[in-house]
Amino acid sequence: MASRIWRTTRAQLTLIQMITCTIAVLISGITYGLFAQHNARNSAVHGTVIFAEAIADLSQAALSFKYEADAQRILQTFKTRKSIRAAYIYDSEGAVFAEYIQEGTTPSAYMPPIYEVSHKFENGSLRVYHPIIIAGEILGTVSIEDSLSSVDASRKRNIITLIAVTAASLLIALLLAAKLQTIISRPILALARTARDVTVDSDYSRRATIEGSEEICSLNSAFNEMLQAIQQRDRHLSDEIFDRQKAEDELRNHKTQLESLVANRTQELERANEDLLREVQEHERSERLLRQTLTNLETTNGELERFAQVAVHDLQEPLRKIISFSDRLRETKQGDLAPLATDYLNRIIRSAKQMQFLIHDLLAFSRLARRKPILRTINMSVVISQVIKELQHEIDDTHAIITVRDLPTIQAENPQMIQLFRHLLSNALKFRRNGVVPEIEFFSMEGAGKLVTLYVRDNGQGFEQKYESRIFEIFQKLHARHSYEGTGMGLAICKRIAEVHGATLSATSTPGQGTTFQLTIPREHQYDQA
Repeated sequence: MASRIWRTTRAQLTLIQMITCTIAVLISGITYGLFAQHNARNSAVHGTVIFAEAIADLSQAALSFKYEADAQRILQTFKTRKSIRAAYIYDSEGAVFAEYIQEGTTPSAYMPPIYEVSHKFENGSLRVYHPIIIAGEILGTVSIEDSLSSVDASRKRNIITLIAVTAASLLIALLLAAKLQTIISRPILALARTARDVTVDSDYSRRATIEGSEEICSLNSAFNEMLQAIQQRDRHLSDEIFDRQKAEDELRNHKTQLESLVANRTQELERANEDLLREVQEHERSERLLRQTLTNLETTNGELERFAQVAVHDLQEPLRKIISFSDRLRETKQGDLAPLATDYLNRIIRSAKQMQFLIHDLLAFSRLARRKPILRTINMSVVISQVIKELQHEIDDTHAIITVRDLPTIQAENPQMIQLFRHLLSNALKFRRNGVVPEIEFFSMEGAGKLVTLYVRDNGQGFEQKYESRIFEIFQKLHARHSYEGTGMGLAICKRIAEVHGATLSATSTPGQGTTFQLTIPREHQYDQA
């Protein structure tokens, strides 16, 4: 019975009104309560801060002259304020100088004092701090712990008031809803009775009375239009049956034609499938040939790499013997050799060492292309310091002035970064101007996005800008080979290191004014790190 009552329009309208009123009252009450609670907490903070300020002023003399008894008497004034759990006076060292703890209250755990006006809420209580200052000097601080009992009492009063107001509002809303819901429910129930009569008697000539609100009148009008449409549908139903039979005959004819078209299309698709199958087979044969070719290339590359390692090792061994025996011959026969023979011997040693350097650079250059760098977060200032330390002998010989500004932290492989900047610094020292003290500067600038640009600037010989791409090519030199030592691979190795780090290396130069190398590199990399 109760479930039937709640399924009626009157009961549902009343329920909707009650729910709406309840939500409105609760939202208003809760909002008021939160606002009142916020004001109560602010009032508690303000009152306690004023109280702490007064205690700080009264305890200045006691703290200055270390009169603990006077400070203790000052704190005893809190006995008249039951909400104060504890109060402390701390000296400038953070030690408790005087304290007050309300009877029956467990002392709070020691907390480091704060030497400024501040407050914080913790464990359901308020703690306020106020410094004790004389002539601009902080002698200590006052700490007061308030139990917020006044705030709790205010919250309870607000809750009781909210409950009472809500109950009274709901009672009034229930009475008004029971009275006013008939304005909406009466025309709806009349429409429901008309619909029931039409359904039982199948009499579509009946019409609903137009009454009630604008929406309900629209509903009644729509219902009447629906009844009229049903009447018209009945009149046209017989005509539609005839038209449908005619359409079914035409559909059968179309079906026969469609079956013929489907048969023809099926034959075409079968022929297309045969052609596609032949193309797929041809593609599979091409893939097998490609996989075989890739396998052969991998085998060949592996054999070439092993050959290069063996060749480098076999080349280094006779070079080491040439250098070793030549040095021994020069040391043991230094006084017996003619000047021309000594010169020839020195040239043999220099050429062998040059060949040895070339083999090392070739091996280093080839290794750079075979693996990804092992990325670590490195400080470039530390990298440059290591490079300067390794080339300290050349720096001292040339009396070069090295300037290193603040450099960023990036993700890169530390040994490769040392190798790159060692080549750049060595080039700057090598291609210096005669009679001019080399000045070399390392600095950086932030780039777009996550990029950073590292600069190496010198005051050396420089070169024509049109030769920029040439200096990074392997075995390419802008000067005669006998003019400067080197293998011609240093900048090529630098370029390869930059590429494997996803960076770009470029140079700007003016003859006689020096050269600036720019390394633009990401601070962080997205691919997997080793």
